[in-house]
Amino acid sequence: LYFILQSYIPSTLIVICSWVAFWINREGIPGRACLSITTVLSLITLIGSTNAKLPNVSAVKALDVYFGICFGYVFGGLLEFATVIYLGSKEKKLAAARKERAAKQQEYLDKVKSLREVSLLHELDSYFAQDVLRNVLEGDDLNRAITSSAPLASIFSPPESTAGTAPKPSRWTASRIEVMARICFPSSFILFQSLYWFYYCVIKAHYVQP
Repeated sequence: LYFILQSYIPSTLIVICSWVAFWINREGIPGRACLSITTVLSLITLIGSTNAKLPNVSAVKALDVYFGICFGYVFGGLLEFATVIYLGSKEKKLAAARKERAAKQQEYLDKVKSLREVSLLHELDSYFAQDVLRNVLEGDDLNRAITSSAPLASIFSPPESTAGTAPKPSRWTASRIEVMARICFPSSFILFQSLYWFYYCVIKAHYVQP
């Protein structure tokens, strides 16, 4: 009963407290970082103070197994926080790149649209003007139609970003990892609790009985 009150229950509560970070907005970096680091340090302190009261033995104790698993969950929450922050910053950069790409494409299409409204085509070679106008009206191969002539290319040169392909978003997003952590961490810890207490209270106790 002493170790249950002084070691098992506090370590379990520390692990549960570390899960609170999963529901904090990932934009609140200081709060999540403080909570994650505090839980890790609290568990380390608890492990050290508990082991100081126990005799030094070479065998692995049941309490050592429990502390090891709890520390793995707390440290895993800290790694999850770092992963989410990294993926979140990466997603922001991709969103900014897509927004810039869309703006350049819209600017380019506006220039092409103005091709129908101004009298610039009448000042160019008639054959080229008809070819460009036909492609523009059909909406087919605008880049080739405009860049095939030096006069128009100098005025209506398409942005380089329109020639490439848009970066594909990663399947592992920050939001998806957050949702998975909220489900996987508590459910797996409950499973561990069931297996741990069943093994040491039922199976292990059965073998140590005379």
